[in-house]
Amino acid sequence: TIPGVKSATLSISYAGGAGSPITVPLTGTATVAGHPEISLSRTSIPFGNQNTGVQSGPQTVIVTNTGNAALTVASATLSGTNAANFAVTNGCVAAVPPAPGPGNTCTVSVRFTPSTNGAKTATLTIASDDPTRPTVTVALTGTGVSPVISMTPTGTLAAPLTLSTGAGGRTSTTINVTNTGTAPLSLVGAPALQFVNQVASNPAQPGAPLKFTATHNCNNIAAGGKCKITVTFTP
Repeated sequence: TIPGVKSATLSISYAGGAGSPITVPLTGTATVAGHPEISLSRTSIPFGNQNTGVQSGPQTVIVTNTGNAALTVASATLSGTNAANFAVTNGCVAAVPPAPGPGNTCTVSVRFTPSTNGAKTATLTIASDDPTRPTVTVALTGTGVSPVISMTPTGTLAAPLTLSTGAGGRTSTTINVTNTGTAPLSLVGAPALQFVNQVASNPAQPGAPLKFTATHNCNNIAAGGKCKITVTFTP
């Protein structure tokens, strides 16, 4: 039945009397029973690149009730190959008033924490009492990335890098650093470069300069990028 005003005429015929037939006009308004109707602000969330083991900021889906009865959101769940890498932090499990009017929306929030490098996918399913669409889905995608440091030349305790010079002189060497990973690389700490078991050039003299010092330009190295560490030896 199409909603709106309806009209008809009832005609009553009878025998043996004047005025037959008798007509009765009929009117009525057809309405559709109230029901909720769910609508989503988006059907996919691309998180892009995210460092492995680091939680992303929240991405949101706005749920709107465009129907004429209250909508009840029953659940917001995750499924799919990499569902464990995503988390629903606000499930919007509540009654949503009908439109128009204030309060006819609620928000579902999702975060992404990749466990390993590579592409990740999952599906967010929102279940409600919408009679025509009891479940709606949102596709989730993201890529886990991480920096990987590579240095040349390198040294070990068994075979350390050697810097030597004559008395009273100084020498330096350059260590080339390459980020072979898939995320930006930064040296961290204060200072970022520290020497272990270093002694002063003259331990008997307080404030004597250190034998080894280092500088670098490795503040934020893009994936595939390079920087240099310069180590100076002062005997």
